[in-house]
This record gives sequence, C-alpha cells and structure tokens, in this order.
Amino acid sequence: MKKVLLSLFNKADQTEERYELALERKQEELMQLKLDLKEASIVHAEFQKMKILGDITGEVYDAEARKVEAIQKQIQEVQKEIQLIDKYRTDDVKSVLEELDAEKLKGSKEYHAELEKLKLELIASKLEYLRKMKESKEKYDMLVAPTRKLDMLKQKVGLQKHSYVSGSYEALNYYSLPDGSHEFLIIETPEISNALGYGRIPERLEKIVKDAKDKGII
Repeated sequence: MKKVLLSLFNKADQTEERYELALERKQEELMQLKLDLKEASIVHAEFQKMKILGDITGEVYDAEARKVEAIQKQIQEVQKEIQLIDKYRTDDVKSVLEELDAEKLKGSKEYHAELEKLKLELIASKLEYLRKMKESKEKYDMLVAPTRKLDMLKQKVGLQKHSYVSGSYEALNYYSLPDGSHEFLIIETPEISNALGYGRIPERLEKIVKDAKDKGII
C-alpha cells in the first residue's frame, strides 16, 4: 500500500509540476503579446492619423489594423488556454485524488494495525520505564540500607532523633548539573508533548547521557 500511495503522490506532484510549467509559459507569452499590442496600437494610431491626413492609402491602414486585430486574437486564444490549463489541472489532480482516496480505503485495515502497533510499542516503553524506576528504587534502598540501619541504632540509644536518609522518590527525583541547574529524572508532561507532538527531544538530556557514556559511567 505504501508503495502505491507514494507512486500516486509522485504522480500528483508531477501532474502539478507539468501544469505549472505550462501555465508559466503561457503567462510569459501573454505578457509579450500585451507588449506587442501596446506597440502595435501606437503604430496603428499613427497610421490612422496619416490616413485621415491622406498621407497613406486605406489599404496600407487596413493592413496595419489587421496586425492589431491578429495580436488581439492571439491574446484571446492564450487567455482561453490559461483558463483551460486551470480546468485540466483541476480535473487531473481530482482524478489522482480519487485514486488516492480509493487506495487509502483499501489500506484502512493496514493503517489501523500499524497504529495499534505503535501504541502498544509505547505501552511497552512505558512499562520498561516504570520497571527501571522500580529497579532504581530497589538499588537505592540497598545503597542506603547501612546508613538507615545505623540511624535506627542511634535513635534507639537516643543519640539521634530522626533518620536523615532521603526516600528513593526524593533522592532520585533530579540530577544536579555542574552549572548548578537540575535535570528532573521523572518525565514531565511538556517533554512528552514535545516528543510526541513535535518530535523534539531535549538537547541537554542527550548531552548528559552522551557525557556519561563517554566517561564510562553508564
């Protein structure tokens, strides 16, 4: 289906391009004819004056008048051709559009299947993301377990009132950058909107990951 649609889109583009070129040529021709008519009209007016004054014969004047009429006729023909170009272009493009609509209808099932696949792939990515969050929480708990145990012992003997170890949500909520700014570790709605709606991924995020990989941290 994709190949057929691509072929039809190419056909539509080529059809449009051919008519655009034809229209451009005719418009240039019309412009030149209008210039010719302007010049011929000046000469015709001069010949008309000369005829009235008796400087030229009626035959000579008529010959010049026929030149003006011929140019006017050419202008009318070219104007008609320009109108026909618009009509033919519309008809031909409509014909291709009908083919495209018919092909799109044929591929409706395939389209919905592909769309369903994309959505399920996003769900799989979401699940993987949440699993990574869960895994990170478990690793963090193991990392701070000795400190927590020590705090508990201190609390029991009255050396300390509270444990100062942050929970996994607070500790893994953001990453501190050398410039003093932070990168949040939880994906936020604007980031999702930018990725899904506009195909944009934060450059800073890519840089952080690249630097970490270059240093062998991850």
